[in-house]
Amino acid sequence: MQALLVFLILLPLLVFGGTFAWVARSQPKEAEVKVELPSLGTPPKTEDPRVKKGWEVFTVKGCVYCHGPNGEGGVDNNNAQGGKVPALNKVYEGYSEEELKERILQGVPESGKADLKGPVPPLYMPSWKGQLTDEELEAVAAYLMSFKPAGGTGEEW
Repeated sequence: MQALLVFLILLPLLVFGGTFAWVARSQPKEAEVKVELPSLGTPPKTEDPRVKKGWEVFTVKGCVYCHGPNGEGGVDNNNAQGGKVPALNKVYEGYSEEELKERILQGVPESGKADLKGPVPPLYMPSWKGQLTDEELEAVAAYLMSFKPAGGTGEEW
């Protein structure tokens, strides 16, 4: 009788222990996930503190994630004209520094549609009014305008 009692107590423990060990071995191992951050571009080679600060603001505030490193081109924007968020490395061709600052403050609430019957492009530029200090706004504008070639040599910085 005593042997039967020991058997009835040990059997469930052995079954439970074996099942637990089997389940534990069959669980998927943690996957190693590597995330590669996009390039932030290269800091400008200039002694102008406004331009250096502008690059910092451009990267820290996240402009780089839509407009690309050094403003060279943006991410895909479904059904937007050009298909991407616009590059900013040639804004000097269409804006004065004051116009550029106003554009940054106002934002661009709607991207133009490539196909008028298609969906609204999901990405747009928000208003930065109240989000940037006057110093940061001046710096970002100076940074973007710094892409203008110096003296027609084709050198951007």
